[in-house]
Amino acid sequence: MTSNFISVVFLVIFTTLNGIAPAISQPLYTFIAQTSAEDFNRRGMEKIKSRDFLGAIEYFNQAIALKPNYIAAYFNRGFARIELQDFTGAIEDFTHVIKINPGFVKAYYERGFALIELGKYPEAIEDFTQAINLDPNFGDAYNERGYAYAKQKNYQAAIADYNRAIELIPENPIVYLNRGNTRIALGDKPGAIADFQKASDLFTTQGNMALSQQIQQLIKKLQQE
Repeated sequence: MTSNFISVVFLVIFTTLNGIAPAISQPLYTFIAQTSAEDFNRRGMEKIKSRDFLGAIEYFNQAIALKPNYIAAYFNRGFARIELQDFTGAIEDFTHVIKINPGFVKAYYERGFALIELGKYPEAIEDFTQAINLDPNFGDAYNERGYAYAKQKNYQAAIADYNRAIELIPENPIVYLNRGNTRIALGDKPGAIADFQKASDLFTTQGNMALSQQIQQLIKKLQQE
């Protein structure tokens, strides 16, 4: 997921104080920084980076209080809520984003992800489909829709989506894992092993040796069956 980083504008007010103290011979300037909705959003993003999601939500709440239709703050708060497993709250935030801007592709994607976590697979598929309609090259949306299809045991549709996702994001090992699991469900053990091996190789390339080794153990188990 991407977030909108909004540049913060500080309003500097110069106040000249005259005649307050006899010792002051030059004007005294006071600099007052006005906290804006964009500033609260930026602070919330900093909290997300440090994985303080509750703190992030507090800042996004303040941003929204100042700017009720602030899309970035709603989207970012939805992301933070997903991290806290508040999927219902996240769905509400992404729905609000979509109401303001029906063309916001990633809002459909993130809402679909939250719907999957709640087991609402048909609704998730609708959201991923809308994301794909808006951005036909959105590989992650194909991957997640494939996962939702697989959870409904619509394995052929899942395979088709994973194939398309691999065309678009070939270096993503998760897609190969998902397709491998679906091939197991279809009884295609050789195809599953090939996918798991590819996922293992990609994790190795990315420096994630722990996951690579776990997948190798799974491959050995499948080969022994």
